[in-house]
Parts: sequence; C-alpha cells; structure tokens
Amino acid sequence: MPDCLYHFTAEHLARKIKQEGITKGGIPKFDANNRRFVGIERGWIWLTTDPDWNQEWCAERILIPYDRAAVRFTVEIPDSSRHMLYIARELLTAEFPNTVWLLDLPGSHAWRLYRGKIFRRWLTAVEVKPLVEIYA
Repeated sequence: MPDCLYHFTAEHLARKIKQEGITKGGIPKFDANNRRFVGIERGWIWLTTDPDWNQEWCAERILIPYDRAAVRFTVEIPDSSRHMLYIARELLTAEFPNTVWLLDLPGSHAWRLYRGKIFRRWLTAVEVKPLVEIYA
C-alpha cells in the first residue's frame, strides 16, 4: 500500500475535519439489481492514491451544488493501523457486490477504503484547490 493517501472534500466540511479528523463516511448500498439506493454501510472512509485535483468521480454537480474536491487532505496512516486499509476494488468485489458498478467510475483504480476514523494527527497537510483562469 502507498505511504501517501489523499481525501478530497467540500470546502464547508474542511474545518470540522481539521478539528476532529475524518469521522464520517460510508459505502453506498444498492438493491440486487443495482438500481435502487437502499442505505449506507457506515464507518468506511474513502481515500485515493491520486493527488490530482481533477477528480472525475466528483465532477458532476447536478445533485450536489458544490465542489466535492475543493479541499485535499494528505493522510498518512501509521503502520499499526494499515490492516484497516483496503484496496477498494478488492473490498467492494468481495464484500459489497452490489456496488461493483462504482468501479467503472474514473479514478477507481486509485481508491482505498479505511475502516474507522482517520485521526487528526494523521492529516499531514491540507490544501485548497487553486483557482484556475477561466479566460485564456
């Protein structure tokens, strides 16, 4: 597993994460036909090995009117807790088969899932997405 991981979030959630660590997260659950959302398996934190600000999985703003990748936290999980870190592709395929369609989303090869809380002391950096020029 890589040493450096990242957690992207919306700007309005960043302050609480800086104060408390990453405490909320989950894996969406779907019915047997993968068509109907039926809940969330709580306690799983989504991370990625990809530091790129252009996180395509969260580019869609139709349902959520804010940038879910506006803030990037660098996360360093200590060796003593690495046993709770999973490669998303392996975990979803084995334990959450009704979510495997998520693996078709861009960037899924870099996803990791951590079971539990990401403590504040594990957050080694926080950055806000740089503004881009919209007129060239």
